[in-house]
Amino acid sequence: MAANNRPPPSRRSPTHLLPPGLRVQRRPLVQGDRVWVYCDNQKPTLWPGHTHDLVQMTIAFDGADYDASWTADGRRVTQHITPDQVWILPAGFEQEVHWRQTADLIILFVENAAVQAFCGQVPVYPSVRPIRDYSDREPAIGMLCDDLRRQARQVEFDSDSHVGAVGACLASFVVRAHFSAGTPRGIHSGMRAVDRARVERYIQEHMAEPFSLDALAQAARMSRSHFCRRFKAETGFRPRDYFNRFRILRAKEMLATGGMNLTEVAYKLGFSELGHFTRVFRKVMHAPPRAFLPRKEKQSQTME
Repeated sequence: MAANNRPPPSRRSPTHLLPPGLRVQRRPLVQGDRVWVYCDNQKPTLWPGHTHDLVQMTIAFDGADYDASWTADGRRVTQHITPDQVWILPAGFEQEVHWRQTADLIILFVENAAVQAFCGQVPVYPSVRPIRDYSDREPAIGMLCDDLRRQARQVEFDSDSHVGAVGACLASFVVRAHFSAGTPRGIHSGMRAVDRARVERYIQEHMAEPFSLDALAQAARMSRSHFCRRFKAETGFRPRDYFNRFRILRAKEMLATGGMNLTEVAYKLGFSELGHFTRVFRKVMHAPPRAFLPRKEKQSQTME
């Protein structure tokens, strides 16, 4: 068997990540690449005080209403959290959570080393921000959350490997957005909403065509150099990288339907070689495209 460069899975039991009252649950913790994923339709309950050594990212959706408490600098802090907010708790913080209403819930437990690898730093203080602060910077966050919410409502997961791959991708995007969301922009650095809308409309209509910086700058009605500066300041990405991300997010949607195989999706989106498509997909999603195929499609391609 060929050597695998990925880190070996943790041998530690995952039950220490959840409070005692949650250790017997309808939903198991699923392991991804240095990430544990918990997703469920959470019922009202009290999670008693507990602590662990991983970074915790909690996202609850429609109907969510809970109080989160943690101890920081010797003080007890309690914050009321509402739907579509992202609560990030650094490793080692003692916490307690009072869930008041039933809601879809995603929790990602991420190793500090993985967080450091994602963006070069780790959170030091707890944070609660609207999910829009994150998805505006990383559009993939919305689609990945939708996928895990669908898994939470099903009787069984599509597959543990799929849930683990999606969770690892989501953790990467949330961490990077977390540290970029607070980056101040210069007074003249951003783009007007109408200019960005024209660029995104052009990309959507021409994503199967070769990348053209001139065409994007023309869509924004700017010079090439001016467009590159404004676009990078607005989105955090170079135009070519953003163009590829847009195509890959569309590819993820197409793969999930099971209507086309990898080669068909790649060619449909303008990739002339499957190998190139796979490399770009891995770079954007931090997982191979096969991880986003429906279960039956993955099984058939494995057998071929």
